[in-house]
Amino acid sequence: MNESLYDTARVLSSMVSMIVARVDDHSVVEQLAEVSSVPVVNALSSLYHPLQALADLLTIQETYSQGIKGLKLAWVGDATNVLYDLSIAGVKLGINIAAATPEKYPFDKNVLKVVKENARDGATIELTTDPLPAIKNADIIVTDTWCDSIFRS
Repeated sequence: MNESLYDTARVLSSMVSMIVARVDDHSVVEQLAEVSSVPVVNALSSLYHPLQALADLLTIQETYSQGIKGLKLAWVGDATNVLYDLSIAGVKLGINIAAATPEKYPFDKNVLKVVKENARDGATIELTTDPLPAIKNADIIVTDTWCDSIFRS
Protein backbone atom coordinates (compact mmCIF):
# COMPACT_ATOMS: atom_id res chain seq x y z
CA MET A 1 0.00 0.00 0.00
CA ASN A 2 1.58 3.28 -1.10
CA GLU A 3 -1.06 5.58 0.35
CA SER A 4 -1.05 6.65 3.96
CA LEU A 5 -3.75 5.30 6.25
CA TYR A 6 -5.13 8.84 6.41
CA ASP A 7 -5.47 9.02 2.62
CA THR A 8 -6.95 5.52 2.44
CA ALA A 9 -9.61 6.37 5.03
CA ARG A 10 -10.46 9.65 3.29
CA VAL A 11 -10.82 8.02 -0.14
CA LEU A 12 -12.81 5.06 1.14
CA SER A 13 -15.06 7.39 3.13
CA SER A 14 -15.96 9.22 -0.06
CA MET A 15 -17.08 6.01 -1.78
CA VAL A 16 -18.74 3.84 0.90
CA SER A 17 -21.22 4.05 3.75
CA MET A 18 -19.06 2.05 6.15
CA ILE A 19 -15.61 0.52 6.41
CA VAL A 20 -15.25 -3.03 7.71
CA ALA A 21 -11.60 -3.50 8.62
CA ARG A 22 -9.78 -6.76 9.27
CA VAL A 23 -6.27 -5.74 10.31
CA ASP A 24 -3.26 -6.96 12.25
CA ASP A 25 -2.53 -4.20 14.73
CA HIS A 26 -5.50 -2.75 16.62
CA SER A 27 -4.09 0.76 16.26
CA VAL A 28 -4.96 0.62 12.54
CA VAL A 29 -8.67 0.32 13.37
CA GLU A 30 -8.36 3.20 15.82
CA GLN A 31 -6.58 5.36 13.22
CA LEU A 32 -9.16 4.53 10.56
CA ALA A 33 -11.95 5.49 12.93
CA GLU A 34 -10.23 8.78 13.78
CA VAL A 35 -9.94 10.01 10.20
CA SER A 36 -12.87 8.28 8.50
CA SER A 37 -16.10 10.20 7.92
CA VAL A 38 -18.08 6.93 7.90
CA PRO A 39 -18.43 4.28 10.63
CA VAL A 40 -15.57 1.79 10.98
CA VAL A 41 -16.37 -1.76 12.09
CA ASN A 42 -13.59 -3.89 13.56
CA ALA A 43 -13.86 -7.27 11.83
CA LEU A 44 -10.67 -8.48 13.52
CA SER A 45 -7.64 -6.90 15.12
CA SER A 46 -4.80 -8.00 17.36
CA LEU A 47 -6.75 -6.87 20.43
CA TYR A 48 -10.42 -7.48 19.61
CA HIS A 49 -12.64 -9.72 17.49
CA PRO A 50 -16.17 -8.41 18.12
CA LEU A 51 -17.89 -10.12 15.21
CA GLN A 52 -16.71 -13.55 16.40
CA ALA A 53 -18.05 -12.76 19.87
CA LEU A 54 -21.42 -11.79 18.37
CA ALA A 55 -21.56 -15.04 16.40
CA ASP A 56 -20.69 -17.05 19.53
CA LEU A 57 -23.33 -15.23 21.58
CA LEU A 58 -25.98 -15.86 18.92
CA THR A 59 -25.17 -19.57 19.11
CA ILE A 60 -25.37 -19.46 22.90
CA GLN A 61 -28.71 -17.61 22.73
CA GLU A 62 -30.10 -20.22 20.32
CA THR A 63 -28.94 -23.04 22.59
CA TYR A 64 -30.20 -21.48 25.82
CA SER A 65 -33.50 -20.06 24.59
CA GLN A 66 -34.82 -19.92 28.16
CA GLY A 67 -32.26 -17.19 28.91
CA ILE A 68 -28.54 -16.66 29.16
CA LYS A 69 -28.31 -14.48 32.25
CA GLY A 70 -26.41 -16.32 34.98
CA LEU A 71 -24.79 -18.89 32.68
CA LYS A 72 -21.13 -19.73 33.18
CA LEU A 73 -18.86 -19.60 30.15
CA ALA A 74 -15.43 -21.17 30.58
CA TRP A 75 -12.51 -20.35 28.30
CA VAL A 76 -9.49 -22.65 28.18
CA GLY A 77 -6.51 -21.45 26.17
CA ASP A 78 -4.32 -18.48 25.45
CA ALA A 79 -5.77 -15.05 26.16
CA THR A 80 -6.76 -13.78 22.72
CA ASN A 81 -8.85 -11.18 20.97
CA VAL A 82 -11.77 -13.63 20.88
CA LEU A 83 -11.63 -14.14 24.66
CA TYR A 84 -11.50 -10.39 25.24
CA ASP A 85 -14.62 -9.57 23.23
CA LEU A 86 -16.48 -12.65 24.41
CA SER A 87 -15.76 -11.57 28.00
CA ILE A 88 -16.85 -7.97 27.44
CA ALA A 89 -20.04 -8.93 25.63
CA GLY A 90 -20.74 -11.84 27.97
CA VAL A 91 -20.66 -9.84 31.19
CA LYS A 92 -22.81 -7.14 29.56
CA LEU A 93 -25.45 -9.84 29.09
CA GLY A 94 -25.08 -11.25 32.60
CA ILE A 95 -22.93 -14.26 31.67
CA ASN A 96 -20.22 -15.24 34.16
CA ILE A 97 -16.81 -15.77 32.60
CA ALA A 98 -14.09 -18.12 33.87
CA ALA A 99 -10.88 -18.03 31.85
CA ALA A 100 -7.98 -20.45 32.27
CA THR A 101 -4.95 -19.14 30.42
CA PRO A 102 -1.28 -20.17 30.58
CA GLU A 103 1.00 -17.92 32.60
CA LYS A 104 2.88 -16.97 29.41
CA TYR A 105 -0.33 -15.73 27.74
CA PRO A 106 -2.29 -13.94 30.48
CA PHE A 107 -5.44 -11.85 30.21
CA ASP A 108 -4.60 -8.24 29.29
CA LYS A 109 -4.97 -5.99 32.37
CA ASN A 110 -6.42 -3.07 30.39
CA VAL A 111 -9.04 -5.31 28.81
CA LEU A 112 -9.82 -6.81 32.24
CA LYS A 113 -10.63 -3.31 33.46
CA VAL A 114 -13.05 -2.87 30.54
CA VAL A 115 -14.68 -6.23 31.31
CA LYS A 116 -15.21 -5.31 34.97
CA GLU A 117 -16.59 -1.87 34.05
CA ASN A 118 -19.15 -3.48 31.74
CA ALA A 119 -20.40 -6.28 34.00
CA ARG A 120 -24.17 -6.26 34.44
CA ASP A 121 -26.65 -8.21 36.54
CA GLY A 122 -23.96 -9.50 38.90
CA ALA A 123 -21.86 -11.09 36.14
CA THR A 124 -18.30 -11.91 37.15
CA ILE A 125 -14.98 -12.77 35.58
CA GLU A 126 -12.62 -15.28 37.18
CA LEU A 127 -9.06 -15.73 35.92
CA THR A 128 -6.87 -18.74 36.58
CA THR A 129 -4.06 -20.75 35.05
CA ASP A 130 -5.75 -24.06 35.92
CA PRO A 131 -8.46 -25.32 33.53
CA LEU A 132 -10.22 -27.50 36.13
CA PRO A 133 -11.69 -24.71 38.29
CA ALA A 134 -12.55 -22.73 35.16
CA ILE A 135 -14.66 -25.52 33.67
CA LYS A 136 -16.24 -26.65 36.95
CA ASN A 137 -20.02 -26.14 36.66
CA ALA A 138 -19.61 -24.41 33.29
CA ASP A 139 -22.60 -24.30 30.95
CA ILE A 140 -20.40 -23.48 27.96
CA ILE A 141 -16.75 -24.34 27.33
CA VAL A 142 -14.79 -22.50 24.65
CA THR A 143 -11.27 -23.65 23.85
CA ASP A 144 -8.28 -22.27 22.03
CA THR A 145 -4.60 -23.09 21.76
CA TRP A 146 -2.71 -23.57 25.01
CA CYS A 147 0.84 -23.00 23.74
CA ASP A 148 2.52 -23.33 27.11
CA SER A 149 1.72 -27.00 27.57
CA ILE A 150 1.63 -28.41 24.04
CA PHE A 151 5.31 -29.35 23.94
CA ARG A 152 5.80 -30.55 27.49
CA SER A 153 7.33 -33.99 27.78
